[in-house]
Amino acid sequence: MISIIVCSIKPDLLRSFKANVVETIGVPFEFIVIDNNKEQFSICKAYNVGAEQAKYNILAFCHEDIFFHTKNWGKELIKTLSISSIGLVGVAGATFKSKYPLSWVSIDGSCYRSNAFFDKPKDIKNKNIDTLAEVAVLDGMFLGTRRDVWAKNKFNEKELKGFHLYDIDISYQLFKAGYKIVVDYHISIQHLSQGSLDINWFKSSINWHKNKKLPIYSLDYSDNEINSFEKDCQIKFLNLLIKFKIDTKNWINEYIIACKNTKSFHFGILIRIIKGWFNLINLKIKKSIGPLKKDILNRLLSSRVHNNSICIISNNCWAGDIYEVLNKKYNTPFIGLFINAPCYIKLLNDLSFYLNSELKFIESSKYPISNIKYPIGILNDDVEIHFLHYKTKEEAFGKWNRRISRMPKDINNYHYKMDDRDFGTEQEILAFHNLAFPNKISFTKKKYNFKNNLKLKSEEDLILLYTTYGLTDLSVYLNTGIVRNTLFNKVVSSVLKYPSKWL
Repeated sequence: MISIIVCSIKPDLLRSFKANVVETIGVPFEFIVIDNNKEQFSICKAYNVGAEQAKYNILAFCHEDIFFHTKNWGKELIKTLSISSIGLVGVAGATFKSKYPLSWVSIDGSCYRSNAFFDKPKDIKNKNIDTLAEVAVLDGMFLGTRRDVWAKNKFNEKELKGFHLYDIDISYQLFKAGYKIVVDYHISIQHLSQGSLDINWFKSSINWHKNKKLPIYSLDYSDNEINSFEKDCQIKFLNLLIKFKIDTKNWINEYIIACKNTKSFHFGILIRIIKGWFNLINLKIKKSIGPLKKDILNRLLSSRVHNNSICIISNNCWAGDIYEVLNKKYNTPFIGLFINAPCYIKLLNDLSFYLNSELKFIESSKYPISNIKYPIGILNDDVEIHFLHYKTKEEAFGKWNRRISRMPKDINNYHYKMDDRDFGTEQEILAFHNLAFPNKISFTKKKYNFKNNLKLKSEEDLILLYTTYGLTDLSVYLNTGIVRNTLFNKVVSSVLKYPSKWL
């Protein structure tokens, strides 16, 4: 009997996973699902909470994006874990874990032991080496253990706060505790996502690897083999330092070590170091002159806007940027918030009615948005207002009503802005431009056949002042409601280029 513990954030994947388990496991079991859209646990915390709830002796910690290709795999897991010397079972891992802060797949391919695949079973690495292949570290897509083993070696909540390295850590714990860690070739799993090792993972890995007694290995490798593995890993480590621009002062030291260890002059790595330094210097220059460029462009825009009674109706934070540049008091409630496109169109279709409706608050959104830690307002029980930059309902309520009272009576001077973020589709963009309002402007990922619609330079651009400054002369739009890019704005934007908000 098996307790299957899952930390879930995607209900659709969870449903498919559950159906697959029911079809393939072959033994009595229970699901323990930690809904992390609500709980916001680290993976270690989620797994420990789940294990505390388990009523069976065999614990299987699973990703929700895996698919079992073995019938009766539960029987095999129980059989393998009946061997008292085995503390952890998985389907992919390596016989060697380097002292360098790298993933288990960074080692030489001869160390791989796997019965898992991404696309097709033929992708399995080193299949059927043994029925059980002893390894030093396992991949976290699937980890099986006994309750008594977990109770003495719980997932490392204290040191690991996110979703990284829990599999390396639990493998390390059990290896050091004297347990065998194995890949079971009787269990075959398809992993639906390959994942990625980003800068956050790498930083977490560097911190975790400090003071750990590594390398560890499950085979009797010779000193020459160990040195060869570590030399290769040291070069990979240096490449990641350069890639993620971390510990720049130590690049040359690591490079010299690599050259000495391998007795080779790694010209390609040296070029990457030089390019990396050049990019860092260039970024420092941009950061130093960025505020000056921003100040000049903001002053130019402010000096050319003469419309003192403008009121901006915006579906996100774009309006706030404009008011800050103009040094103008907020006379609109559409500040520090966002409204999903379907709700925004509904609001605009009867703006006066909704602005005169009582603002209430709800606990959850009808939209599939995770990690909501801000107040959600609602007007007339059908238009949601996401107060992204507000801490409390009281703050959102007070500022919303206060700013509504400041709105000018002359609605002809209202300026309306829309984009296709936040559940915006072509349907909402067309509906926006068909509204009988003057002074409309929209920013979208693709161009629509409206003069007051502007295509973003990149589909990934946020719709804020710094990404839209060069697309049109905003002073013309704010003064007249006309969307037109003047020669003056084109030249100024080309020469100075509004600096990124995140520089």
